[in-house]
Amino acid sequence: MVKTGAFLVRLLNLQDKCVVEKRDVYFLDNKPLLVKGWNADVDLQTNTPTSLPIWVQFPNLDLKYWGLECLSKIGSLLGIPLKADKCTKEQTSIRYARLLIELPLKGPFPEYVEFINEQDMVIRQQVKYEWLPLKCAHCQMFGHEEEHYKKKKGTKRVWRPIRTAPGP
Repeated sequence: MVKTGAFLVRLLNLQDKCVVEKRDVYFLDNKPLLVKGWNADVDLQTNTPTSLPIWVQFPNLDLKYWGLECLSKIGSLLGIPLKADKCTKEQTSIRYARLLIELPLKGPFPEYVEFINEQDMVIRQQVKYEWLPLKCAHCQMFGHEEEHYKKKKGTKRVWRPIRTAPGP
């Protein structure tokens, strides 16, 4: 671990490295895991992402809006659409359309989007995020919320001396 949330992994050979880097985003428990190749110019202490790919659901979206071009336009209201999942493309499960969208971390993460349909009517579509990053209101860092922040005012650290092992 280089810092909280950043790990450096050494692979045994160049072929494995290429396979892992080919897909720069993996998902663990619906949370994105970003993979970046290392080089001498990478600053592991300050290289913080400004956006993340996040799976977004559009519940009860009318089927006439399920074409990839239309879904891309709706997804663009939130960020950069990357892809639709297999069930959405094939329309095999129609409870919700699901898109992977690169969302800016600064937010906002709206609960709905609005667009104008072909009859010039405003359509309000609910948005559900499968995961959102936690952001601390106190320190503005990602990965925890304010109530879990250890350095909040009023919290005092207690320093204890290091115990030394008895001599020979």
